[in-house]
Amino acid sequence: MHENIVNRALARITQLNISGDRNCKCKIDHTQGSVNLDNCECEMSPMSTKQLNSWFRQIERSNKPMKEVCLSTIDLSKADQGKVQNVIWNKMEMVELHNIGRTNIFNTAKIKVNGTLKQLVLHYVEYQNSITGDMASALCKVERVRLYSDFPIRIDIIHQIMIQFK
Repeated sequence: MHENIVNRALARITQLNISGDRNCKCKIDHTQGSVNLDNCECEMSPMSTKQLNSWFRQIERSNKPMKEVCLSTIDLSKADQGKVQNVIWNKMEMVELHNIGRTNIFNTAKIKVNGTLKQLVLHYVEYQNSITGDMASALCKVERVRLYSDFPIRIDIIHQIMIQFK
């Protein structure tokens, strides 16, 4: 009951920053270049998967897009990926992501992108190796993309972006 009230209130806010423990000490798998969020010595996410899904559901139902959202050190990997994708691409105008777990947010082929997302700021974000074309296409749908030095961009993705701009 209280969870729904909180999530409805959070969905009405136009600017929101949700941050987990930034002092997490996570084990890095150097062969994969990724962080295993299950091996972190802190509470990764201040919201449970159930709370995250409820929050994304509330935003998805809202008629008004959120202006600015920053999600940092939050495990979105177990959240409903379809809702996460739809909300980020269609219900938020500016999104900053950092250390959110392995998600499918760049695989936009399955959803209709309406152009709401104007600015995307990416710090360390894990993604599947097989999404080169999808990621390039998704990044090209945003007016302004800022990639920080800790974002693991691959040369094949940069190449695909360049091809799409020809």
